[in-house]
Amino acid sequence: MCYTAITMSNFLRFTVLVACLLVSFKDLSAQLIMPQGENGVTKEYADEAAVVERDESVYRYAADGTGVKTETTVLRVQSSAALQAFAVLGFPYASGTQSLEIVYARVRKPDGTVVDTPAGDVQDQPAQATQIAPTYSDLHLKQLPVRSLAVGDTLEFETKVSQKLAEVPGEFWNVENFGTGLVYLDRRIELRVPKSKSVTVYSPKYPPEMVESGDERVYRWKGAQLRRSNAKDEDDMPQDKTPPIAWTTFPSWEAVGAWYQALIAGRDSVTPALQAKADEVTAGAKTDVEKVRRLYEYLSQHNHYIGVDFGVGRYQPHMAMEVLTNQYGDCKDKHTLLAALLRAKGFHPSAVLIGAGVEMNEKVPMPGAFNHLITVVNVDGEPVWLDATTEVAPYRVLLPMLRDKQALVVPSKGDQGMPHLAKTPADLPFAAADRYEGIFELSKDGTTKGSVAITMRGDDEVLMRFASRQVARAQWNQLGQTYVDNSGFNGKANSV
Repeated sequence: MCYTAITMSNFLRFTVLVACLLVSFKDLSAQLIMPQGENGVTKEYADEAAVVERDESVYRYAADGTGVKTETTVLRVQSSAALQAFAVLGFPYASGTQSLEIVYARVRKPDGTVVDTPAGDVQDQPAQATQIAPTYSDLHLKQLPVRSLAVGDTLEFETKVSQKLAEVPGEFWNVENFGTGLVYLDRRIELRVPKSKSVTVYSPKYPPEMVESGDERVYRWKGAQLRRSNAKDEDDMPQDKTPPIAWTTFPSWEAVGAWYQALIAGRDSVTPALQAKADEVTAGAKTDVEKVRRLYEYLSQHNHYIGVDFGVGRYQPHMAMEVLTNQYGDCKDKHTLLAALLRAKGFHPSAVLIGAGVEMNEKVPMPGAFNHLITVVNVDGEPVWLDATTEVAPYRVLLPMLRDKQALVVPSKGDQGMPHLAKTPADLPFAAADRYEGIFELSKDGTTKGSVAITMRGDDEVLMRFASRQVARAQWNQLGQTYVDNSGFNGKANSV
C-alpha cells in the first residue's frame, strides 16, 4: 500500500493553465494540523462546503505484506457544491493486487430518517488511464451513486481495501495525515502490525498511543484538521509538507533500491532491433553528447507518454522492445527504452526514482516516496539527468518540481555502483531568458499595429511548447490572444 501524488501529465496541464492565464493562486489543499475541536465547532464551520464530522482509518498488516485498510467516514453536506462532489462516491483500486468493498453508504436526514444505498448500485469500471492503454495499468474505479442525498444531510460510508498480493513480498509502508481539503473535526488512525515484524513508525510531532494485543502491536492517533478552506494568511500555511505519520518495513534506502534493481533486471536488454534503432538515430553523431541528445529527442518525440503514476498498475516496467513496438509507455517504460538505446551505444544509464511535488522523508525509506521515474547517465565524466516524459523539454531540462530534489539512483545489475540517494540539479542547464522584439506603427487616431517576436528559453519555453502542442494550429490565434491579454498588452492578436 502506498500513496501517490499529482501525475506528470496533470501537472503540465495545470501549470500551462497557470502560465497562459497568469492566475494567482495559493495552494488551499495545504492544511494546518490543529488539535481536536470542541463540541459546537460545526456551527463555527457552517460556511464550509462540507465538514467531516468523523473519519477513521484502520490498517491491519500481515507479515507477508498483505493487509486490509478499513475507512469509515461521517460527512455533513452543507452546500450544493458538496452535493455535486459527493452525489457519486468514487474509490480507485489496483485490481491485480487489491479488492475493494463498499461496506455501506447511507444518508441520515435532519429528522433522523435513514436512506440506505444498496451495494448492488456499485459500478466497477477501468480507470481512464487503463482505457487509453489497457496493458499499462490495472487501476479500476468503483462508483456508487448515493440515493436521496441533499444539502443538510449527513453522509455515512465505509470502505474496505484488501491487499490480496503484496506489492513487495514481506514489506509494507504508507503515510497518513489528519485530513486535507476539508475541515475534519475528528480524525483517527489505527495501525496494526505483527509483533514479529520490524516496523519503523515515524510520528515525531504526534506520538501515538501504543499497545500490544495478541500477536499485534497497535498504534493509535487522534487529531483534527480545522483549517478553513478559504484561509489566506500565508503565515498560517504549514512550512513542513512532510506527511506527519509514516511507517515502513524497509530498513534503508539501499534496500529499496536493491528491490527495484531486481525488479527491472533484464528489462533494458539490447536486442538486434534495439541496436538497429540506436544506430539509426545516432548515425553521423561524432560525440557522446550528440549521441545521447539524439536518443533523448527521439524517445521524447516518437513515443507517447501515458500518464500513470509510478506504483500505479505495478512497479515493473515492460520490456524495452515492447515499448518500442507500442510507441507509448509510462515513466518507467520510457526510461527502460531510453536505457536500452543508450546501452546499445555503450552507455550505462541508471533509473532514478523521484517524487514530483512530493516531499521526501529521508528517515522513512519506502517506495511510496516516489511517483515518477527518470534517467541519469554519465557523459564525458558528468551526470546527465533526462526526463523523456515531458516530450517537449530541451535536452537536460527537468521540470521545476523535479529540480533540486532528493532522489534514489538505481544502477542496473552488473553496472558499477550501488543504489544511493542523490540530488537532482537545482538549475537549468543554460541561462533562462525571455526576449520580446516588436515593430509597431502608430496611426493618427492613436492606435498601433505591428508584430511581436517572443523568444523563450527555459521553463516558459517548455510551457508554451506544451500549450501549443495541446491545441490545433487553427487555435493558435486564440492561444496567442490569451497570452497577450494576460501579459499587459492590449489589442487583438492574429497571425500567430
